[in-house]
Amino acid sequence: KQLVSTQSTGYQRRVRVKDNNSMCNYLFVLDSEKSRNELNQFLLDHCKSSEDSSPSNMTLKWQNGVISNYEYLMYVNNIADRTLNNLSQYPVYPWIFTDYTSNSIDINNPEIYRDLTKPIGALTAKRLKSILDRYHDMPDPKFMYGSHYSTPGYVTYYLMRSQPGLMLCLMGGKFDHPDRVFSGIAESWNNVNINTADFKELIPQFYDGDGSFLENRMKINLGKRQNGSVVDHVDLPPWLPTQKTSSLK
Repeated sequence: KQLVSTQSTGYQRRVRVKDNNSMCNYLFVLDSEKSRNELNQFLLDHCKSSEDSSPSNMTLKWQNGVISNYEYLMYVNNIADRTLNNLSQYPVYPWIFTDYTSNSIDINNPEIYRDLTKPIGALTAKRLKSILDRYHDMPDPKFMYGSHYSTPGYVTYYLMRSQPGLMLCLMGGKFDHPDRVFSGIAESWNNVNINTADFKELIPQFYDGDGSFLENRMKINLGKRQNGSVVDHVDLPPWLPTQKTSSLK
């Protein structure tokens, strides 16, 4: 058997093992940190690792195109104990593009890419100044950002069309107000650039799959916005001709 990957959250351990060319996934739910660590050591002692998955080696593979952006970012999330099975520790994927309104974009133009050296809350100079001014006027304990880049509410915000039960559970059996739900990519990008309380990044589904989570395939009644428009499918950038987001890969 080859140990492909392991991922822990709390006292859970998710293990991916390759056995006779067949890939199997196992989820172990344990009762203590000690039991989790013992299981981890057992796996390391009895399973041969399929590859060097050290951070330096995985970064090198990503830089040389051996693994995709999606795979590398999922690896980074995994070693940070983030998992698709926990809304509070859901994998975080960044906004990449800055232009969601043009009819076409040139991917060779560096101007269309977000500055990944800065956190989402520092991308816009005007908003950052406003945040810093508030910080300096604030009594102790001071803080810059009053919200996080990933929360259960943000995850359900993006997944409300494909997994409506998550939002219904979080919102006490009802959907959020139509003017606050996820309606368009350009609108959401604009909000995370100007709103002093909105710093949400993206989720893995934007980088992988067919983009079906952006479609209201269940015909859910999400209401009407104040401008009279019906909330249905997510509005996509004009340069993306189909209901898919594979270009983010």
